[in-house]
Amino acid sequence: MLKKLLLKRFLQCTKVNNEYLETIDFLDEDGGVCFRTSEKEKNKLIFQMGVSEPEVAVKVAKMIEPYVAGIDVNMGCPKDYSIKGNMGAALLTQPELIKNILVNLVSSCHVPVTCKIRILDNEKETFGSM
Repeated sequence: MLKKLLLKRFLQCTKVNNEYLETIDFLDEDGGVCFRTSEKEKNKLIFQMGVSEPEVAVKVAKMIEPYVAGIDVNMGCPKDYSIKGNMGAALLTQPELIKNILVNLVSSCHVPVTCKIRILDNEKETFGSM
């Protein structure tokens, strides 16, 4: 079974240079790989995160940005674990939190920051008063 990578869990990871595989591994406290990448992937890889706390998003982004081409905030996932965690599509009902997350990430990161959204039932619900 695939374990969902929670950002708070990611903060506890240790970065290890895996010389055998020529990768950069982020390992959890049990030695399990939470994230693995390589120098070859850096300019091709977008790290997508599900997040509900701007401060956590920035901390994880700062850990990961040297190894990725960009960071994407998932604001579209309709799965129960995302909605219950106030992440994914749940964010679309909270424009101030969205703004706070994105402003903090953009001002803190040196790589592009994007977000994936879900189209809601109608244009007004999706885009509000933009």
